[in-house]
Amino acid sequence: MNKINLAFIISVTFLALCLGCSNHSDLSGRIKWKIERPLLSLINPHVSDVQVLIVDGKRFERVRGGERFYFKLPQINSITFITDEKDYSVTYHIYNLVTKEDIGIRDRDSMFGHTIGYPDSSDSVEAVQNGQLVLCYRSPDGSNKTVMYLNLDKKEFSGSTTYYYDQTGKVADRRDYKPSSR
Repeated sequence: MNKINLAFIISVTFLALCLGCSNHSDLSGRIKWKIERPLLSLINPHVSDVQVLIVDGKRFERVRGGERFYFKLPQINSITFITDEKDYSVTYHIYNLVTKEDIGIRDRDSMFGHTIGYPDSSDSVEAVQNGQLVLCYRSPDGSNKTVMYLNLDKKEFSGSTTYYYDQTGKVADRRDYKPSSR
């Protein structure tokens, strides 16, 4: 191997290590988020960046959203976020900042979470009450809204309701889904 090739390989490796991830933190450093760029992405264009959220030292990969990746839930001293699983399912996470307990609630799929952290997010927290977390996804064109219900006591996905709107903004159709029917 000649010196030019060796210098090139060392330079690319150094650059990849320097640019390999970007870090940010919140809540006095307890919550950190970063985007990792696997070294394999240098030779394989199909390898995606990995969004990582670290809460009190616990690492969560494939987190949905933009910078920050989570919503604060001050009513229950928690944060919520969603991760994509390797089997294409999702996990809703509710992490309690006092007890440091993570409640992970699996679901087959979800539109929720892709725009968390963006200025005009189509994702929101509708309510936290009576042991239930209510999340909402609104389509960018306003044609539908899906409301997801998470039972925090039973640690399960309770169901969802999708509202379809007509041109005037009135509900034209409504579909309810329960886990047994999905």
